Amino acid sequence: MMGNIENNYNKCPVCLSVAVQELVNEKIVTFFFPVPKSLLSKINRKKIKILFCNSCTHVFQVNVNVKLINLIYADFYNHYNLDTSIEFQKIYRDRTLEFIDKNLGDNNNNLNILDIGCGEGTYFPFFSNYGYDCFGFEPSNKNIIAKEKNPNAVISSSYFEDHYENIFKIQFNIILLNWVLEHLLSLDNFFSILKAYCEPGTKIFLQVPDLLYYIENDLYLFYVHEHIHYFTPFSIQKCLERFGFDLIEYKNADCPSLLVCAEYSGKQVIINPNNDIEQSISSLINFVHRGNELGEGAEKVFDGYDEIYFYGLGTSTYWLGEYFLNDVIKKKVKVIDDNEFYFDKIVPSFRCTITKIDEINQIKKGVFFIGTSPVYRKNIVNKILGKVSGNYDIVFIEDNNFQVIANTSIL
Repeated sequence: MMGNIENNYNKCPVCLSVAVQELVNEKIVTFFFPVPKSLLSKINRKKIKILFCNSCTHVFQVNVNVKLINLIYADFYNHYNLDTSIEFQKIYRDRTLEFIDKNLGDNNNNLNILDIGCGEGTYFPFFSNYGYDCFGFEPSNKNIIAKEKNPNAVISSSYFEDHYENIFKIQFNIILLNWVLEHLLSLDNFFSILKAYCEPGTKIFLQVPDLLYYIENDLYLFYVHEHIHYFTPFSIQKCLERFGFDLIEYKNADCPSLLVCAEYSGKQVIINPNNDIEQSISSLINFVHRGNELGEGAEKVFDGYDEIYFYGLGTSTYWLGEYFLNDVIKKKVKVIDDNEFYFDKIVPSFRCTITKIDEINQIKKGVFFIGTSPVYRKNIVNKILGKVSGNYDIVFIEDNNFQVIANTSIL
């Protein structure tokens, strides 16, 4: 498990301000993604409590159920495998490599890179081509695949935070933190260990879910039990500054991830809470309120259709299934996804098996709801129009409303 939970729930873990406020206090399923039928009995609903900081916009979970988090990683995360998704690779990995390449800097001798949470070693070939020696941490079984694909890489199968000293005994030029920081129980604990692997000039490249993208694109279910932190560009900069890293560049707004490049200076900045970000705070509060208002009308949107298809395992799919659809509507819902890894598995929020678009041909009176983020929308609409005939509508959320288009329309 990643670190020890911070005990002071009255302070923001980024800027240490006490100007925090409750944002979410709900019960949601303990794992959203499809799982085999044998695991459904382990998935139930547990409370999640989330606060936000009025000083730096950071959003964070408190009263974390560590036993539940460990269960999610041990039993459920084997069934969360976006490595198999071509669409995910195109949207996220190509974009990430372009960002890294842009900010990598000049090549020198004795180059090395550390990937914390390296998964299957996806990024190692990119750095090997530049002459970097590759090191990584990967506690899951994916470390076996990573070693097979990258035989020259040195990969530890332990958790990064199980060691309070640098186990590789070298400082690194580059450190990757892809989808890591949002999972940390303690930012202080993690960064205190990370510094042992840094020297002045070490660059870190990190990727986290981008809370502003969720707000601006009406993706209301931005939280899950295993995510402790939800960053904005402002709060990630404040976080890095407090732990001795200077922000170089960030990329956001084009998809649901925030990419950041920063450099280690070792000079800690004391963050003074301020009140010059009222607009960001207001937009976050309004985001939650307007989502609740929109969701209240969801049943009217889907009522009257004989066939209901939710296309894409995105946050909007889970959001409606968790909070707003009655059992009559949910029993009609079939969930479609293009990721072969999920075929024949069951979506916990709907208790239905994943369906392929190829299995649907003719519809008499139906509707397709696109539950993914906007980056996939056009491709999904074109797939539906190209493969399915009959009488149906296509629905998605945009501009805080349910948008309905006929099956003869093209985005």
